[in-house]
Order: sequence, then C-alpha cells, then structure tokens
Amino acid sequence: MLEIEEIKGILQQFELRGEVIKSELYGEGHINETYLVVLQDDQGRIEKYILQKMNDVMSVGTKDLMRNMERVIAHLEQKRSEGYIESGRPLLKLIRTVHGDPFYCSKEQESYRVFEYMIGVKAYTTAQSKQHVYECGKQVGQFIKLMSDYSFEQCYLDRVGFFHDTRKRYDDFIDAVTRDSVKRAHLLQEEILFAKERREELFAFMQKVEKGVLPLRATHNDTKLSNIMIEANTKKAVALIDYDTIMPGSSVMDFGDLVRSAAVDPIERNKVDLSLFYWVTKGFLEEAAHYLTEGEVSNLLMGAKMVTMECGIRYFTDFLKGDIYFKTRKWDDNYKKGQRYFSLVMDMEKKWEQMNQMICSLDKENL
Repeated sequence: MLEIEEIKGILQQFELRGEVIKSELYGEGHINETYLVVLQDDQGRIEKYILQKMNDVMSVGTKDLMRNMERVIAHLEQKRSEGYIESGRPLLKLIRTVHGDPFYCSKEQESYRVFEYMIGVKAYTTAQSKQHVYECGKQVGQFIKLMSDYSFEQCYLDRVGFFHDTRKRYDDFIDAVTRDSVKRAHLLQEEILFAKERREELFAFMQKVEKGVLPLRATHNDTKLSNIMIEANTKKAVALIDYDTIMPGSSVMDFGDLVRSAAVDPIERNKVDLSLFYWVTKGFLEEAAHYLTEGEVSNLLMGAKMVTMECGIRYFTDFLKGDIYFKTRKWDDNYKKGQRYFSLVMDMEKKWEQMNQMICSLDKENL
C-alpha cells in the first residue's frame, strides 16, 4: 500500500493542480492497486482522481496496454461525437503526465496511471434489483454495438491470445494439478473429475471460435457488475470501465461474464436466479441483437457456462500454485471461490432449458 507522501510524489508527474489532502484504497480489483485521491487547489476547489499502480500480469508491456486503451477511448469519444452515446454520459478519461505520456514509470520500474473520477456514479458487486441488472445488460450490449465497427486487428493485445481461452485455462489447470507445487491437489479430487468430465465441451466451444461460428470481435472480456457504473440519480448504467482486457474475443463471453456476475442469487452466489437472468438477457439483446450473428445468439448460454467454468478453473489453478495471482486473505479463499463457480455451472446445467427458452423468446422480440 502506498503512503500519502509516495502518492504526492507520483502525482507530481501528472498534469494536475493542487495538493493531495486525502487518499484511500478504492474498489475491489484483483490486479491493479487502486486509490481514490482528493486534491485541493489554491482557490479551495476540490477535485478527485483515480490513481492506479499497474501490475502487468498479462506480460504484454505497459506501453502496448496503454496504447490499446488510448485507441479504444478515442473510438468511443468519436462515437459520442456522432451521437451514438449521450453527450452527458461519462467516458474513461486519462490524465497525461507532464511529458504528455499516458502513464508514468518510476525509477523502480513501477508504472502508474491516473483517470478523472466519475462523479455521481457507483458500481456494485452484486445485483441490486431487476432494474439494475437490466441496465447492466443494456450497457454490455451497447458496448458490443459501439465496438462493432472496431476491428479486433486494431487491438495491440492480440498477440497474447484470447483472454477467455477456456481450453488454455483448462490445460493450465491440469498442469498445475500434475505439478502440485504446494501439495494441495489432494483437496481437489472431486473438482478435478468435474473439470475432466467437461473437457470435450470446453474444447468444442473453442473450436467454434477458431472455425468462425463465433466471429472474433474486439471484446471487453471483463464485464462483471463492478465494472459497470450506475448513475445515482437515474439508476441507469452509464459506463463500462476497465479497458485493460480489450482484445480479440467472442461476444458470447462478454454476455456470459455478466451473467455469472449479475444473474445469480445475491447471497449464496452459487445458483442462477432465473428472474435476474431474464432481465440481464433482455437488456443485452435490446442493444446487441441486431449486431450479433445467428451463431452468437444460439451460443449465448454456452458462453455463460464457459466463462463460469473458466472462472472456477482459474481460482483452482491459483490455489494449486499457492495463491500467486488473485488477492487472498485466507489460505482457502481461491478454493471456496472455485467451488462456488463449479456449483454455479451445475445449477446452469439444471436450468438449461428454461434459460435457453428465455434467450430464444427475447431474441424474437428484437427481430
């Protein structure tokens, strides 16, 4: 955790006015270290900013990561100027360094970036209401619509492969089981069998991407609830944030990532709430249906299952490696999260026909 004097020194490298009067950890991100900082200028005016210490866990290089983000921001700003985004709605805005760069690299080779703070909005980690998840569905659907003319070939991150490459995630999991570096594999015997029983389904899904049944797009790849900003006054979703994972991918995974986050029982988090699923899907298809192929629509539910399965696999993989990726407080945090996602997969399988019927019905409404 950065001390306030360290934060003051870092912010001096950016085009900001005023003195830091307060800073605090912000959000619940797994990767970057994020701070809300408050500045006061000579006139007593208060401004808030988001400071992030970046952790390049994808090993793509900070320059490429930020170049990718700048391109996406410019594309969305152009869309707003063309009237596709309401003029008053916020977009991510980077604060440049005193040298005009989008990030600052310290002598210790630590990278930092600063964003304008979005006023009057809030993100939630769990579903608040049917209206909330409906708005979130619309926001993710709108993102797919806005990015429909942004070629995935423009992404600087395409060389790292698909973020949601479920086949690779599975292979990494099996490798971690085989290595058993921290001697925990004996705790996962049922979970290992569960994953192996669904191996062919995981691989068949990725083949649909490779064969073009699911076309590659520039996708967000992290469309969980906590990345969707809700306006306090209107309760409308106004922005999808966190562009670090925008790269070639499938739209059905963006839909699925939202489903596994928003369409679940808010307390237990390991069962599908069919009512919430309906409203998430309704909002999503109202915005995106006309921009999706028949193959994408018919695989939306499979996308939800694949992302959920993948999340469980990733948590179990990290558990087997000694908790080196995700932030944890207790030794079994990753283990419990992995269990929750595998339980959610099983519940999806039980409710498959009902969920699929909802998708088909809602898709027809948008023809």
